[in-house]
Amino acid sequence: MDIKEMVNNLLNDSVIVEKMFDYIDAWCEDFKEVKTRAESAVDDMLASIGSEAVNALITALKQQIASDIRFATAQGLKANISEFRHPSNIIILNQGLEHYVQEGVMLNLPARKDAEKVVAEIIKEYGIAEMECFASITEFHTYLETVCPKLAHFYGYITANKILTLTEPGYVSNQIQTMKYTREVKKYFGVPDDKSIPLL
Repeated sequence: MDIKEMVNNLLNDSVIVEKMFDYIDAWCEDFKEVKTRAESAVDDMLASIGSEAVNALITALKQQIASDIRFATAQGLKANISEFRHPSNIIILNQGLEHYVQEGVMLNLPARKDAEKVVAEIIKEYGIAEMECFASITEFHTYLETVCPKLAHFYGYITANKILTLTEPGYVSNQIQTMKYTREVKKYFGVPDDKSIPLL
């Protein structure tokens, strides 16, 4: 992937979410099941409140997740370049995954907050909070909120190994640190060490 493609992906909500779905599918065995339930729930909700409201809801939820992915990917890129420039201050793995994706900042980004308002308005107007189908959609969204930032940070870090050779004079990727980070992410998601996982 070149820099232009990566930037275009990061700027397009639909593309960035679909790319991350492919990535999650490789890492998380239960993803397809949760996603299938949500897709079925969307069909049920369409029959209940109509396409306009459902499309607005899905677009807003996607905007939230895209904002998380975009931010976490950028943090992964920044972590990689920071480690190259300051090798004595390696930050990855010194603290938990939740810490270095900076969730406190991520959850307050403008695009995410705007989307939350749209979701809240739809819930209030159509009274969908108690619908069984909405519970399945919420389950899927919560799943993505948990998984996406962690994998997106890793994705950003791994991607930096490639693109920084084009943008950072003298850059050499830290393969030992990359292997450690890969093992840590595998451990978090319960992926066996001997299982081959596509990094990009």
